[in-house]
Amino acid sequence: MECKKLFNEIKVFGKVNILNGYDYLSNKIKDVQFLNVPDKTYWISENDLVVLNSDILISEKMSIINIINLLKQKKISALIIINQETDIEIKTKLEQMIKLVDQINFPILEANYDLDYRSILSIIGENNIDSYLINQLKNNLLSLKDSSYYTLTNIILIYSYYIKQSILLLSDNCKILDYIEINRKHNKNIPISYISELINNGSIDRSSTLKPSIYIDKNDKYTIFPLKLYTRLLGYLCLINYDSKSDSKYDLRIANEVIPFIIISMMSYHQNEMIYNKSKDEFVRGILYGLYSDKKIIENECNYFNFKYNLKRFVWLIHIKHLNKSHLNPASSDRIPRKIIDKTLNISKSRFYEDYSICENSTIIFIRLKHDELPNAKLNESYANLLKELEIQMPEYSFSIGISRAYNTIDRLNLAYEDAVFSIKMGLNIFKNVKSIYPYDDLIVYHLLYSIKNNPIIERLYKNSIDKLIKFDKENNTELLKTIKSVINSSYNFNAAADGLFIHRNTLYQRIKKIESITGYSLNNSEARLLFQLGIKIHDIYILSM
Repeated sequence: MECKKLFNEIKVFGKVNILNGYDYLSNKIKDVQFLNVPDKTYWISENDLVVLNSDILISEKMSIINIINLLKQKKISALIIINQETDIEIKTKLEQMIKLVDQINFPILEANYDLDYRSILSIIGENNIDSYLINQLKNNLLSLKDSSYYTLTNIILIYSYYIKQSILLLSDNCKILDYIEINRKHNKNIPISYISELINNGSIDRSSTLKPSIYIDKNDKYTIFPLKLYTRLLGYLCLINYDSKSDSKYDLRIANEVIPFIIISMMSYHQNEMIYNKSKDEFVRGILYGLYSDKKIIENECNYFNFKYNLKRFVWLIHIKHLNKSHLNPASSDRIPRKIIDKTLNISKSRFYEDYSICENSTIIFIRLKHDELPNAKLNESYANLLKELEIQMPEYSFSIGISRAYNTIDRLNLAYEDAVFSIKMGLNIFKNVKSIYPYDDLIVYHLLYSIKNNPIIERLYKNSIDKLIKFDKENNTELLKTIKSVINSSYNFNAAADGLFIHRNTLYQRIKKIESITGYSLNNSEARLLFQLGIKIHDIYILSM
């Protein structure tokens, strides 16, 4: 088959671009090789069609120019790059680098992720596709094992290319170790609660690693393999197919090849990753607590732990509180049971699996990249849905979320952490029983006042306004403080304020006159309105400080 004919036939799977090598579309294709470890080309032959996924290429920061030069020496017939990269800047840079390569003697095609390996082999005319794919996976796993990229994540990633299903890797206690979402257009949360329930209620057959349990829920198919070494249970491999039409025989055959690599990697994961993650968590805690003052040290640690320094991030917290206990401070000594924290973390990671997380007493801290294209309202809706799920799953607990501002560099995440902690601390006090999501942007005036709460001017402002109303209420059994709060919350709409207080409008006017008489401030004056608003906020801060 000529490359030109292949190019025309794969167009049915979505957008296809020719990035380079237009003059070589007449090259003949002899065989197909799937190159999942891009710099391991020793088994590539002349006139091969090479298919390369961009994920590892980008995540491991490999040089596409070097790889193309290696393939030039092999005299391949064509290169297809399957690209799922959603970052336009990275994708554009990759395409620009490819166009810079000189004297390419084969066409380079870029296809989107809808083009899978099975479809390519079908177009080429391969008869025994299952066996062909299994042999290709074997070659790539052996290449990966001999490379510096041999990680649990990369094993799972390569595995996903051959089954086109989402893959979830869990520890023995159902903690998420890794997750590969094969098709982002599904836009589904990780069904961790459902899978954990299957595992914990004894539905899973744990007798053999190669004896999976299969469940179908509506259109979704779950294939769960227990990962065992002798009698030791290491965790679970879960395949998630959203149309329940996968070939179970093929899934089992290909799992037989990949699971030994996963188990070997998990053994070292249990030993090395524990040390690595502990150090990584210590680094993150140091950043959040502001323990680093040397920018160079932070940059070096970021390189070691694979954190990008100059990315916009924010911090969000989940605060957990038992409904029979009351503690407003996230750093309270009241501890939440570990199983509740783990369950909260797993449910949260099923929706926000890309966020970095660490646990701190009754609070889970998340660090999230700020995506400017995602509106705050959409993100808040996701948080609201998360809180609903948590409260359904654990009705004896309440959950609150504090959200910081976004900061452009990782060394400023201590400020983000302060924002989020303050949001929880203040939000629980001010908005209790009203709402449970507290963005810092809604509380920034409170933070300003909190930082100067002991200033004599602040104290004088409070004593000349709100404090006078509180004293009058105590001495005369009135509700002037409640009245001024309702007026402010109604944006000085007196009709709405009266309705909120369940009183007649004339009664409200009488109370307003009394407020003006006691304080000496007229609510018709904009400066006086501002003083009352600040006074209410200072009152909330004083209560919190007590």
